[in-house]
Amino acid sequence: MLIRVWIGVRAAVTGVLVTFLFRLATEQLMPALRGWTPPGFLAQWFVGSMLQAAIPAAGAVGSGLAVGWLFREHRRLAVGSYLGFVLLLSAPRGYQLVANALTDGRYVPALLGYVMNLAIVTGAILVGGFGMRRGALSTLVEAGDAPLAASRPPDD
Repeated sequence: MLIRVWIGVRAAVTGVLVTFLFRLATEQLMPALRGWTPPGFLAQWFVGSMLQAAIPAAGAVGSGLAVGWLFREHRRLAVGSYLGFVLLLSAPRGYQLVANALTDGRYVPALLGYVMNLAIVTGAILVGGFGMRRGALSTLVEAGDAPLAASRPPDD
């Protein structure tokens, strides 16, 4: 029992650390994207709406992937505890938005945005955590070594 708690705590700390590092790395990218106007309507739409929404989702996929890969022996426990930690941290904001939306209709769009963001982050963590099958990384490494092995001269 104590080992499971320890795995859950380590998984939550790992996920938060990976998310923090990802946000730190993209902190300079987001203001640059907001100030840049690409030529063409499609490029403006992509940079203006899709890319700015996809970057946080990519961070959630990356954190789920890191937790799922580092704790691959206990993947369900680790990813589940990290997801539970994220949902627990976001609960006070959700309660505040629900209370505000019940008293004032102006907060309903903020509540809908919160629910959408929570659904996207939850799905992204699950996709990252459970998306990689067992042994996928070793298969990629072995496939990467195949051209090198073919080019070596045979041993006598």
